[in-house]
Amino acid sequence: MSSYPTFRYFGEHSVLLEWRDKIDEEIHRELIQWKEFIEEIYRDEIIEIAPSYNALAVFLRPGIPKDVFIDKLRKAVVKRDLIPPKSPKLISIPVCYDDEFGIDLKALARLHQLSISEVIEIHSQKIYKTYFIGFLPGFPYLAGLDQRLHTPRKVAPRRFIEAGSVGIGSSQTGVYPGNYPGGWNIIGRTPLKLFDATRDQPSLIRAGDLIKFVPVSKTTYRLIEIEINTGTYKMEEEVYND
Repeated sequence: MSSYPTFRYFGEHSVLLEWRDKIDEEIHRELIQWKEFIEEIYRDEIIEIAPSYNALAVFLRPGIPKDVFIDKLRKAVVKRDLIPPKSPKLISIPVCYDDEFGIDLKALARLHQLSISEVIEIHSQKIYKTYFIGFLPGFPYLAGLDQRLHTPRKVAPRRFIEAGSVGIGSSQTGVYPGNYPGGWNIIGRTPLKLFDATRDQPSLIRAGDLIKFVPVSKTTYRLIEIEINTGTYKMEEEVYND
């Protein structure tokens, strides 16, 4: 590992691990390695871990002293006994870029002097890394958007965005997990349910996962929607080895 976090108290029952204040793939790789290490070794002492771009908030179970827990983490640094990082999971997300769903697609294409097909190709040919889940339950912040599609958020956010809407906000792309207000530019929609509180793992996507958007027709979108509602749809995911 090329860098190590600092440790400090973060509220009454939590601690914070912090790296340099920048968005950096190497930092995030180390952050995810720490997350997996803590979840594996100290799972009986924690409630949950919340990652961001350059920090991990670790929420401890009642009765676990923060100073003792931080001391354990510092010793792990000295011993260099973090577990090897796991290979990330690559999840394929079907997206329909039809006019009905991509309500800002034409305007975004005009802004960047691209055709609609070029926008779709550029957006769907990349593999995106999930830095963290935030803003809304199940909302993935994805890094890797091609600079040609960087688009400012809307000055006046919409009061209602359909669940599954795929949007672009500044240098990032993401998917709305539910019906919410929002100011991102909407270019398509997926029938997948990114967040479901009744599932064992409510969020379909987790920090560290890799995402690939797969263009589908409106007909295919409707068929997948039916399969999801009947419980017959099978997610396309695999272990990714670059």
